[in-house]
Amino acid sequence: MEKSITVNLNEITAAQKFCAVTEKSEADVKAHSHNYVVNGKSIMGLFSLDLSQPIQISISHQKEQVIDDLIHDILLALVKPETKAE
Repeated sequence: MEKSITVNLNEITAAQKFCAVTEKSEADVKAHSHNYVVNGKSIMGLFSLDLSQPIQISISHQKEQVIDDLIHDILLALVKPETKAE
C-alpha cells in the first residue's frame, strides 16, 4: 500500500525534523521533486532537492496503519506552534 502527502521543507529545521521522524519508521519513504526521487530518510538526499518548492512524499508499507501513523507523526513534527500575542 502507498500514500502520498505534500510537505514544505523550506527550512533546515523542518528537514531535520522530517528526517528524525521518518528514520524511526519501518515504512519506505521517498521524496519527489521535479524529476528527482531520493530516500526520504536521508538528510543528504533531501538537501539535494529544491526545498524552496513543496516536496511530494510517498510512503509505502504492507500495513496501512504504519503509513497513517507516520503521516500523523510527520504532520505533527512540521506544524509550527502558534505564538501568543502579549
